[in-house]
Amino acid sequence: MKICQGRELELPSVVNQETLMKCVIRSLMQQKEEEEKRMFERLNKEQDELKERLTLEKATRKAAAEERSRLRQLDEKANQNEY
Repeated sequence: MKICQGRELELPSVVNQETLMKCVIRSLMQQKEEEEKRMFERLNKEQDELKERLTLEKATRKAAAEERSRLRQLDEKANQNEY
């Protein structure tokens, strides 16, 4: 394996323009695949965090709504007892 401008390329024994281009393209494709994999993992992590946050927010809103409903029912019972 030889290093060419910061890239580790597997150069064949005979180096010409065609073989060099193949090596560079292969290297670029590997680099792109690695970058896409990192991006995919980052997006999955962000998606999981978003799901978790939304679930927590939903539970909080539901608990608040249930509390309001309970208080409203108590208030209605108190008002009925007054009459």
